[in-house]
Amino acid sequence: MIQMKKGKLREPQLKRSVLRIAKNRIENIIPALSIGIDSARISTDKDIATAMSLCDINMPGIEIIAVNRAIDNLVTSGALPIGFMVNILLPEKTEEGIVREIMKSLESYASNYHLQIMGGHTEFLASLISPVITVTAYGEVDKDKILSVRNIKPEQEIVMTKWVGLEGSAILAQLKEEDLCTVYPKHYIEDAKELITHLSTVEEARVLQNLTGIVAIHDVSTGGVFGALWELVQESKVGVQIELKQIPVKQEIIEISEFFNINPYMLRGNGSLLIVTENGQEVVDALGKEGINSEIIGRTTCDNDKVVIIEEEKRFLNPPKGDELQKIL
Repeated sequence: MIQMKKGKLREPQLKRSVLRIAKNRIENIIPALSIGIDSARISTDKDIATAMSLCDINMPGIEIIAVNRAIDNLVTSGALPIGFMVNILLPEKTEEGIVREIMKSLESYASNYHLQIMGGHTEFLASLISPVITVTAYGEVDKDKILSVRNIKPEQEIVMTKWVGLEGSAILAQLKEEDLCTVYPKHYIEDAKELITHLSTVEEARVLQNLTGIVAIHDVSTGGVFGALWELVQESKVGVQIELKQIPVKQEIIEISEFFNINPYMLRGNGSLLIVTENGQEVVDALGKEGINSEIIGRTTCDNDKVVIIEEEKRFLNPPKGDELQKIL
């Protein structure tokens, strides 16, 4: 295998490990997948939204986690994702095959969700010990569509998609497989590792494009669903009342959290969204038709209290202080 020297990807490697893999599929994007062209042009009559993410976790699928985090941020603006640019920084002497596999993974993702890889950059740095992936996602938004957490009012419903602790559990299943296999059978951990396939929110964005009454969307990221609920209403100065039993969970995620003695409700949850809407059941039904799990977990209130109801007990949310994943990695 060819090991790469520090600096930019050389032209022969660029051609065979990047340009031959990425395909053009969206007509209104003129992408930068050529030698000597470092930009892309988007031709559209809609507004363009953009969001970025950075990921440095050294594990298989790092590139897809980075793409999904950027798309999560994009979807919260009400945008329909159309493509992304990616910068890949790798340790010096990384084998060329690693670059090719990352590009195959990105191209497969783009193909599955009809997105365009719009361009990017690959460089090898002596100072790095693990890969760093930066993704900038782009999407189209109708000019009259404005979603904002500042517009949240009392007595609106909150819908949560998928399950708590989704991304954090997927990462732990990958990186701590050996530890987990001391308690759980290997096939169970393999199922948990497959949680990574649920992290995209592109399909959610396509469903939500056709619905009315949606006020705001917020991604469940660092700090888990409890952190996301706190952030959700900070700008609107309203409160929330949440029923813990309504928050969707998945058994694998609960078991992984119990193994590491962490709180799944405070575990990184990219892949899940909080949707504030005038009609929660309409959102749940529309998502369900596309096979996307969601639940109405509570509503906004006229005070500033952020309350979680656990059976007959009321508990108050605190400002997020990091993420449970940081206790393990």
